[in-house]
Amino acid sequence: MPSLALPPLYRLVLEEDPDRFQTALYAPAGHRDALMTLYGLDATVARIAPAVSEPVLGLMRLRWWQEVVAGTTAAAGHPVAEALPALVGRLGHAALAGVLAAHAAALESPPTTPQALEASLEATSGQALALAVRVLNGAGQAEEAARHVGTAWGLLTVARAQERGGEDDLLRDRARHRLAAGRALGQGIPRRCLSPLLLAVLTEASLNRRARGVLDSGRRVHPGRLALALLGGRF
Repeated sequence: MPSLALPPLYRLVLEEDPDRFQTALYAPAGHRDALMTLYGLDATVARIAPAVSEPVLGLMRLRWWQEVVAGTTAAAGHPVAEALPALVGRLGHAALAGVLAAHAAALESPPTTPQALEASLEATSGQALALAVRVLNGAGQAEEAARHVGTAWGLLTVARAQERGGEDDLLRDRARHRLAAGRALGQGIPRRCLSPLLLAVLTEASLNRRARGVLDSGRRVHPGRLALALLGGRF
């Protein structure tokens, strides 16, 4: 479907977060709006830090999103903000506020070591994917698997942005470690919860391309590969 034919929320996620957009298409139809809202929020907030010259400016932007989630600021004018009340009603304020607080912490004190970076990504990208599983009525083991997969994808996203030789290799190694940890928890996860975990398939494909020295910007995994993973109950 051409992006112009999509609703504004879906178009935003397709443009800002194509990996998670692709996985959301494999979720049950009744849950897709909530997933797109969650992914749109996380992607929009994650792009604040690179766009500002001073942390305080980023914190001001982030504060607006915190107020929208809390219901103290009008949500009109942005497709993610307009959809947030329904997501808050589904997940609760505290769940989304926790992800925003982790983004705020990274703005105030940017991670300076690989360990701190991975911890920050677990609290943002990892926790966002765990919440996606919760949207699909998953819990426990499924959420923990998603937290690992989301962290792996976050590490890949940083590697894509940095391109710093040895540091890129370290990020890729940690991403593979996180993928393995997530997959080790994959046994018995209900199929209804698997669409967020398909991000593991996309992440691994991108890591493999990068290991061969192939730039993966704009490349996509064939939809049939994701469909087969979903039907097979694996990621």
